[in-house]
Amino acid sequence: MLAIQLLLKAARKDGITMQYIQNRNRLCWVCLFTLCLAFVNGCRTDQPQVENQTGQSQADNGVAGNEILRKSIARYRDAQTYSDQAILKLHYRLSGKWVEEYHPQSVMFQRDDRGNDRFSCKIFNARIRANEKCMTCFVFDLPTGNLDDQVWYNAVKKSNVECWSQLLADPIARHFISGESEIPICQQSDSPLPVIFPITLGMLHSELSAAWLSKPDQVSVVTQNDPDVYQLAIKHGQRTHYVWIDKNTYLIQRLQLDNQVLAEALQKSSEVTDLKLVVDFKNAKIDEPIAQEQFATQLAKRARPVKQFVKIPESFPSKLIGYRLPEFALQSDSTAQIDSSMLRRQTTALMFVDAMVFQSDDVARFLKVAAAAWTPTTRLTVVLCGEKQIAVSTSKKLEKKSKRVNFLFDPNYTSCKKLKLRQLPAVVVCDKKLQVHYFKQISNDPWQDAMVTAIKRIDQGDDVASEMRRDYENFLEEYHRQLTLKNPLRKSETSASLVSQTTPSKNFKQVELWSTALNSPGKICIDDRGQLDIFVLEGFRTVAKLSSRGKIIQRKQLEIPANVGVDQIQMYRNNNGNRWFAVYSKGGQQVFVFDDQWKKLFTFPATGQAKQNLQIRDVILADLDRDNRGEMYINIGGTRQHRGVFRIELDSGNQHASYTLQAVDTIGQTTILARNGQTNIFCATSGGQAVVLNAELIPQKTFSLDGFGVRSTQIDAGKINSCLLTMKNDGGSLIGFAANPKPAWKFDFPSSQKIDSIISIIPTKMNGSAMWMTASSNGVVMLIHENRLVDRFQINRTQNSEVRDMKLSEQAVDEAEVRKEVPAIVSGKALAAVSSEQPYRRLAPRRSQEQPDGLVIFLTTPRGLSAIRLERLSSDQNGQ
Repeated sequence: MLAIQLLLKAARKDGITMQYIQNRNRLCWVCLFTLCLAFVNGCRTDQPQVENQTGQSQADNGVAGNEILRKSIARYRDAQTYSDQAILKLHYRLSGKWVEEYHPQSVMFQRDDRGNDRFSCKIFNARIRANEKCMTCFVFDLPTGNLDDQVWYNAVKKSNVECWSQLLADPIARHFISGESEIPICQQSDSPLPVIFPITLGMLHSELSAAWLSKPDQVSVVTQNDPDVYQLAIKHGQRTHYVWIDKNTYLIQRLQLDNQVLAEALQKSSEVTDLKLVVDFKNAKIDEPIAQEQFATQLAKRARPVKQFVKIPESFPSKLIGYRLPEFALQSDSTAQIDSSMLRRQTTALMFVDAMVFQSDDVARFLKVAAAAWTPTTRLTVVLCGEKQIAVSTSKKLEKKSKRVNFLFDPNYTSCKKLKLRQLPAVVVCDKKLQVHYFKQISNDPWQDAMVTAIKRIDQGDDVASEMRRDYENFLEEYHRQLTLKNPLRKSETSASLVSQTTPSKNFKQVELWSTALNSPGKICIDDRGQLDIFVLEGFRTVAKLSSRGKIIQRKQLEIPANVGVDQIQMYRNNNGNRWFAVYSKGGQQVFVFDDQWKKLFTFPATGQAKQNLQIRDVILADLDRDNRGEMYINIGGTRQHRGVFRIELDSGNQHASYTLQAVDTIGQTTILARNGQTNIFCATSGGQAVVLNAELIPQKTFSLDGFGVRSTQIDAGKINSCLLTMKNDGGSLIGFAANPKPAWKFDFPSSQKIDSIISIIPTKMNGSAMWMTASSNGVVMLIHENRLVDRFQINRTQNSEVRDMKLSEQAVDEAEVRKEVPAIVSGKALAAVSSEQPYRRLAPRRSQEQPDGLVIFLTTPRGLSAIRLERLSSDQNGQ
């Protein structure tokens, strides 16, 4: 552990925030040269025996080096077992003193004839085990209480290598596996593998091989003195790694990583020299027996199994919030004593600073805050703790920079002890009655805006303390809910509490019209303008077309690359009846556009232009500018130079416009600020920032949703209003808009509703009023009118089956025609009970302009596609 990290860990030993985890290295190296010199005197002063890299490359054009590497990889790939006790060593001089760090990189591996690979790894602070049943990851981390005893746990379906990709996609797991929690490394590359990852895992299994090992640019042999070892220089891009391979066994003995994998600030530091990042593969053994208990995945009693690590709640800022400021004495520059009780009658913000380790930047920010937050009823004070003479001298320099701030002194740190401050600087804000409302121990994250807001609200008499305590209780409740939600060992994926509270529909009875078996059906696309056609994704590479009767008309294998799968489908139909289809995968790199005959028209980005760091987030096919041509709007995430919202013309495939101001999490159609019958694009971030773009992707309005993160946006069929599905710490809401950015209404979901499980938001009408129908993956349907829940019920046949998608046809059901031809369904029996040979008419629009008496929904489950008619209950049936 770096010396400065030990200091910070001791100073923040009771911190349990993921923010601390994510910022630990950045904090360490910002402070490295100002705090650690006093500590390194206790470090080792003797120089470690590190081998110097002085060899010269042979003129073999890489042929011999490639052959040696190929034989070594083959040796590992043919092995039935492998084990080592590898140690990663970081060596460097800090101000001339040698420092060594040691981190585990050990691997145990076993494969059998059935392809059931088993792993047991110690990688930095992560402990990973995998067998043919499941894979687990435990993180040993004292500051977070071992991530609050969470254990990543996923069942193995095909192979545990698939679980590896899921594990490395978990940002918290990757943080520890990559070593970010322990050593300062450079920013992660676009590779699915971390920058620092055990080389032996890549040697043992090709899918776990880093690019520099599997696709090196050059491999050359380096001359060196040991006759029993090959030394290879492996170059990939701008980096060169060195590998020592035993000439007899072809096992790796040592690896020296290029220093470029470390943080750039560390590489360029004048204080830190002689950097070496080396892995020694001690006790490497091949094809020797390994005890099976090494691969056991039993969980400890305290373990909290999760499919994905849940962010640890930040600790509450202080137990003092909501209580009176404790009594302590401060001094003025004239040595006059000022008791804390004398701070009454004004809203007071106190910034406590250690004058002996002066944080000038933070104090400068506080002085700027004073200009924004000061009023005649507020008091802003900097309390300089430590030796009085130094503190007074410092205050004299600062007084010239702000007339709104006064300075007090605490030579003995008495106030810090009474307030139980674990670190400085810190800010405390109390009201006119000395009740503490705001408490912040300043770290590297932004804090000024929050403090200004707190000061102003407290000065206006708002009870910020009670609000903070209430929000924190909600935050803890949400954390524990997430732990339960992501527990892979819970008895049922269905929310038992929600289903148990769901009563039969008050407005409809359900009649299953038909059910058609399909091969792993997913998303649905419906064309109900005229003849009703239904398109369903089967698996990841096939589209099935079905009639209104549920008969499969066509199956089409998609013309997409062999290594690509899709899970989303969108359709646009113009006034001439021509159709375009777009298929893609959430998080994928390309969108594929087809015509009505499923002939591929174009791909965006074009083949060869797609980048690994692209992420397709949303696709909309629409005619926003009403020119009857149709456009495709794509929201792409990724690095700054690639992300944005793009408009593509469907008839040509040409990019017409783009919007790249900021990262956008979701887009959707909206009526906000729409004019002349056109429709706009609503862009939003998970933090609640929103921008409205017109059809040309020109911004029309930017606004905030007050902390609500937007998950999706919808527009109703009549294009009268828009609806957003939003999420906050304490739950989710639907927010309705008309023609302007001001919300017209808001419906808060009950606490039992999992927002993540909502798969569809569908506009409809009932009794002449616009409604929104939401469907969850557990089959629960909610019918909502503005801020009122009208109905909630369970779709039949889905209590024990996942709902993957649900759509509502715009065509109304002519109940008389259906009853006439299929009398069996009057009693609620499924149409499947009627002979499939018996013909009946398609579901046709009513010729009457009256409100329909029934609605038809189409839904996919793992078993297939079903059509269910919701028959309106009469007034005597529903008790009205």
